[in-house]
Amino acid sequence: MTPDVLADAFHLPFNNETFDLVFYSAVVYYFASPEDAIREARRVLRPGGYLLIFDYSWKTVEKLRISYLQSWPGVVAHPKTCREWTKLLDDAGLVNIHLSFKSVRIRPRLLQLALPRFIYFSWIDRRQAPIVLIGQEP
Repeated sequence: MTPDVLADAFHLPFNNETFDLVFYSAVVYYFASPEDAIREARRVLRPGGYLLIFDYSWKTVEKLRISYLQSWPGVVAHPKTCREWTKLLDDAGLVNIHLSFKSVRIRPRLLQLALPRFIYFSWIDRRQAPIVLIGQEP
């Protein structure tokens, strides 16, 4: 199966306000300037549309970064803390920002409700886990 469109995340070949959803899957940690990719995603989002990012916790990407330095020196991973992830979307002007992690061993929603946000984010940053980040175009 081949993609319908293969494009640069920083220069999407679509008109403004084309999509209700832009989805990045395990790629944003490669971007040296994710702000530019987020800005481009916002450009193609319709008002009320969503940016959905599936990526990895700080600890996971830090392990990848070290592995890449040893195995593939040309590939660079840029770890982000949960606070940096949410700030990235907030600074871009997205609203209703939500970050969570996915685990088969723990009920993440209960943990999120039980802990203050800064403790919850710190807890995620120290684990190897996939995260999901959602922001909405105003």
